[in-house]
Amino acid sequence: MNRLALLHLTPYIVSMLISLGVYAYTWRRREVAGAAAFSWFVLSEILYTLVYALELVSNSLDGKLFWGNLRFVTTVLGPLVLLNFAITFTRRKLGHPRRVWTPLLIVSLSFILILYTDKYHHLVYPVGSIALGEPFSPLVYEYTPVAWLFILYGYTVGFLGILLLISRLISARKLFRPQMIAVVLGILMPLAGVPIALTGVQIFGLLDPTYVASSIGSIIIAMGLFRYRLFDIVPVARDMLVESMQDAVFVLDTRNRLIDANPAALAYLNNAEMEVLGRSAEEVIPDWDSLVHKYRDVQNGTFETFVGEGVERAVLSFKITELLNDKGSSAGHLVVVQDVTEQKRAEQEIRSSNRKLEALNVELEKANEHLRKLGQVRDEFFGNVSHELRTPITNIKLHHDLIELQPERSEEFLETLSRETDRLSNLIERLLMLSRFDQGITKFEPSAFDLETLAQEYLADRLALAESRGLTLSVSDVSDGAVVCADRDLVGQVLSILLTNALNYTPEGGNVLINILEREDGPRKWVGFSVKDSGIGISPEDQKRLFSRFFRGNVGRKSGISGTGLGLSIAKEIIDRHGGTIKVESEGIPGEGSTFSVWLPLES
Repeated sequence: MNRLALLHLTPYIVSMLISLGVYAYTWRRREVAGAAAFSWFVLSEILYTLVYALELVSNSLDGKLFWGNLRFVTTVLGPLVLLNFAITFTRRKLGHPRRVWTPLLIVSLSFILILYTDKYHHLVYPVGSIALGEPFSPLVYEYTPVAWLFILYGYTVGFLGILLLISRLISARKLFRPQMIAVVLGILMPLAGVPIALTGVQIFGLLDPTYVASSIGSIIIAMGLFRYRLFDIVPVARDMLVESMQDAVFVLDTRNRLIDANPAALAYLNNAEMEVLGRSAEEVIPDWDSLVHKYRDVQNGTFETFVGEGVERAVLSFKITELLNDKGSSAGHLVVVQDVTEQKRAEQEIRSSNRKLEALNVELEKANEHLRKLGQVRDEFFGNVSHELRTPITNIKLHHDLIELQPERSEEFLETLSRETDRLSNLIERLLMLSRFDQGITKFEPSAFDLETLAQEYLADRLALAESRGLTLSVSDVSDGAVVCADRDLVGQVLSILLTNALNYTPEGGNVLINILEREDGPRKWVGFSVKDSGIGISPEDQKRLFSRFFRGNVGRKSGISGTGLGLSIAKEIIDRHGGTIKVESEGIPGEGSTFSVWLPLES
């Protein structure tokens, strides 16, 4: 290669080196919105310049046609890359991306197919020839209507991308306008050189002036990158927040100006993005003036303040984080504002619940004190009481502490507190019932009632629960009108306890049956009911202690089903005080289940 040829190639080389620097800068910041798409656009410019240079230095007609075809490819695909960058950088959201990109790609690929089959139909350009000259012998040909059509298509796509960038430039605040001007001018320069090249006009004796425009465009963009910090503080801050966040997020620069805000922040301010960006924080958020002044020099921290008065009074949490640029110096602050009013309200409700729990605890201690007076035979009973109470109380204390440590999960922990409080209240109520039985102060209100009617009522109450668990619940009356004189509510409580156990320990697909019974035992008649299930059964060892207070069998402990071990003991107390009997029958074989039978005497 002679000196003259090298001299002509030097501008191309300079152009590519500048573009490579811009490409490297943006590719290192490819995680930032728009940077990766822009780096691909710069790469397409580099390829265009490189392919044209290779076409110039090629000496053969086939070689020049090969590189000329590749230059056509970059001319068609380059605008697509530009459009992609414009959509990404301006944060335009396409409703149906496939409907936009699929036709564009199909047209581009169709042209490439026509281009590389041109030797068969010459639709793109006729057979070219080499014009001898110095320092290069260019490829000479005329464009066909098909070639001009695709060139027009490429310019149309590129023009759409430029329109998006210009619209963003027009609507941008003064703070961001220099950045947008650098982007638009840098992209327009190489595109302006293409029509000059297509018309064959030579500037300064150069074959294709496009590379000159490309070099100027790359220099302008480089100035935008380094002078105006393009792809720097705003995209970095935007990268740190999520558009769908419910918390308000603001980005302040070193002069305390609002330069970015997420939709939640704009909704809170009841302002559009273009109306607040670039203005001072004190001007945009007058209610927070004192807070901004107080913490404007704070690097990092979390603070709380009150906003509003009366019923509108709210508690806001401010988290301030310093943003650093690539040199390690401050570039602004990220402020996340969270409304913690409900959290504070939940904490207040927890304190109220604690007071209620303390009152319940006082009542429980009184009940325990009275039970202790019953004598030494109750020692085991009280030991079991302490054991059963420790679990809900421990859980209540634990979740109270967890709410303070993890306030964002307060609703979840409050639900657990409510369940444990209900469990504790239920346990206390059952203990008080046993205490009343032991003291003989339980009131019995006997009345005549039909056992089948009682069973049908409980069937209706529990049918939905049984169906939700995949169980069959039914009633069978084999008696001759089983009417008994007893306390209907207490007998109903016994039936409820037996039904609850049967439904809990019967697997899906099983069945629970209530039988109404009657029998004669010598001169005395008995009526009653049984609850039969097809569950996991009860072992003979567990049956011996099944009606003892606080006893839970081996199956019950391993099942994970909550229980106090008091239900069956209460059922036995009720039936015993009616002069009746309650017993269980089970082989302890899963699937064969258990049968609990209750018998009450008929008055003769």
